[in-house]
Amino acid sequence: MRIAIISYEFPPDTGGGGIGTYSREVARLLCDSGHLVEVFAASNVRKGWIQQGGYRINFVNGSSRSGFAKEVVSPFSERHATVKFDVVEGPEYGADGREVLKTFPSVPHVVKLHTPSELVRQVNRCPLQPVGWLRHRSRQMKNALVALVRGDGPFTITRPGNEVSERAYVEQCDLAVSPSRALLHWAIENWSVSVDQTMVVPNPYLPSEEMLKIPIREHGKCIGFVGRLEYRKGVQDLVEAVPHVLRAEPSATFRFVGEPVMHPGTREMFDTYIRRKLGQFGDRVMIGKPRPLTEMHYEYAAVDVCTFPSIWENFPNVCLEAMTSARAVVASEAGGMSEMLGEGCGILIPPRSPKCLAEAIVEFLRSAELRFSAGTKARCRVVERYSRRAVLPMVEQSYERAIRFSLTKNKLNSR
Repeated sequence: MRIAIISYEFPPDTGGGGIGTYSREVARLLCDSGHLVEVFAASNVRKGWIQQGGYRINFVNGSSRSGFAKEVVSPFSERHATVKFDVVEGPEYGADGREVLKTFPSVPHVVKLHTPSELVRQVNRCPLQPVGWLRHRSRQMKNALVALVRGDGPFTITRPGNEVSERAYVEQCDLAVSPSRALLHWAIENWSVSVDQTMVVPNPYLPSEEMLKIPIREHGKCIGFVGRLEYRKGVQDLVEAVPHVLRAEPSATFRFVGEPVMHPGTREMFDTYIRRKLGQFGDRVMIGKPRPLTEMHYEYAAVDVCTFPSIWENFPNVCLEAMTSARAVVASEAGGMSEMLGEGCGILIPPRSPKCLAEAIVEFLRSAELRFSAGTKARCRVVERYSRRAVLPMVEQSYERAIRFSLTKNKLNSR
C-alpha cells in the first residue's frame, strides 16, 4: 500500500509525546513491512523533505498547531499527484488531516484516536483554589494591561474551536481507530460515530532490549512516576498518597520524572506543587527532569513499583515501558490501562482515590513474590500482545477496511 501519515507532531522536531511517538513507530512498522510510507509533519528547524528509515518525511516549516491542517494541503497535493496514495491517516487531536480530507474526499481516510481535546478538558476540570484564583486574576489583569497598551482592544477570553473540528473530522472519516476499547466507547457515546466504522488497534510498540534485561529487585522500596507532571495524570492523587505510604513503609522513596505543567487549581507548576506539599519528607521524594527514551531504562531500573494514577488514560507508552521493565504497576482503571494490565499484570485502582493508591503500593512493597509475579506477567504480555509483529496485521486490516468503505461510499455518491 501507499500510505500517507499526517501528524503535526513528529520527533525530534515537533515533540516526543504520545502522538509523535506513535506516528514514528507506525511509519517504521509499515515501511519495514514493505509498504510505501510518507509522513507530513511540522518543523521549525528545516524545510523540504528527508529520507529516514526507509520512509520520506515532508516538512511543513514554521507552521503553528492551529495552522498546520491548512498548510499541509499544498505539500500533500504535490506528493499525491505523483504517488497516488491508497490511504491517509491522521490523529483526531488537532484534526491535523481535516483539510486534506476536505480537499481529497475520495481518498480513504483513517483517523487515529489518541485523546480528544474535549475529553482532555473534561478530565482537567478542577475548581480554582484560593491561591490559584489570586494567581489567575493577577495573570488576567496583566494580560489585559498589555493588550490595552498595545491597542489591541478589550481583553477577552475565547474558547478554542479545535473540539468542534476534531469531532467533525472523526465523524467524516472512513474509519476511526482506537488503541483502547475505552476511548472507542467514549467516541461512540459522545460523537456521531458509527460502530461499523470503528476498530480497536493497539499502538505498535518495540520493546527496548535494555528494559527487557532489567531484573526484579527483591528488597527495593522505591516508587516511580514517569510521565508529564499534570493534573489528568493523577499526580495530585499520588502526592496525597505519599504520606500514607511512608507511614506504612518509612523506608520507601518516591521518584517523579517528567515535564511539569500548570496545576489547574493552584495555578503553579506541578514540580513546585509537589515540593510545597511534600517538602517535609526531604530526601524521601525526588523530582527529576525528562530523559530521552534511550536513557529511560536507567529510571525503570531504579524503581520497584511504577504508578500511573491517571484520572483517565488512553494507551500510555509509559505503562508499556514499565511492563517491559518487569516493574509492578499500580494504575487507574479508568481508560485503556485496565485493558493493558489484565490477567494479574498489575493492580488497578479507581481514579481520584489516594487511599486505594497508597494501599496498592504498600501491598506491592511488602511482597517481593507479588512484584515478581506481576512484573514477569507484564513483560510477557507486552511481547505477546503489543509487539510490532502482533500489531502489524491489525494496522493493515484497518487500512483495508477504510479503502473498502471509501470505494463503496464513492460508488453510492456517483449514482
